[in-house]
Amino acid sequence: MVLAPSNPEVHIELCRRIFPFRKPTYVDKTFAPDRDTARKMFALADEHGTPIQTSSALRYTNVQAEVKKAGKVDHMITWGGGSSFDEYAIHPLELLISVMGHEATALMRRGTPERAQLLVEFAGGRTGVVNVFTKTGTPFAASFTTDKATPYVEVDASKIFANNQAAILDFFTTGKPNVDRRETLTLMRLLDLARDPQALKGFVALG
Repeated sequence: MVLAPSNPEVHIELCRRIFPFRKPTYVDKTFAPDRDTARKMFALADEHGTPIQTSSALRYTNVQAEVKKAGKVDHMITWGGGSSFDEYAIHPLELLISVMGHEATALMRRGTPERAQLLVEFAGGRTGVVNVFTKTGTPFAASFTTDKATPYVEVDASKIFANNQAAILDFFTTGKPNVDRRETLTLMRLLDLARDPQALKGFVALG
């Protein structure tokens, strides 16, 4: 396990040291400082034949369980807090992408550094809103819209770390990642764009 959650810029160097052992490797959030580095990390893992995955603990919550029962989601809103945008935005974003998938097409950011709101467009006319309200008591939560209803679900924080650890152990046991790397790369690109000044002026395509 590569554990340096506050310093994603060091992850690639740590991975260079351990990938040659070809052991299934879990890299803590945030996977990389940007999408280009994330691609290099996946390429390096493939070069050595090393299984690799990453995730926020918000990928394994009661929200995803409720979505499975509800059906196709056309719109989703997520909320999260934390001490800083750079370190904690990954959590409500991962909650969104774990439900909506990797086919995000554009992003716009509005609000302030402490009250940031990310508007995300997806293929098929689907949409998402990610609220990152730092230095507040904002709980992790989501609402999702189907053709029948829009329920609001607060994340059961008492179970997320146990669920995340169970998913990691499954990965270590099988050697097969249970997170689609396309979703990881989409998350990295969304974070890239969230820091782009152009996203404050309007939607920017993921590219």
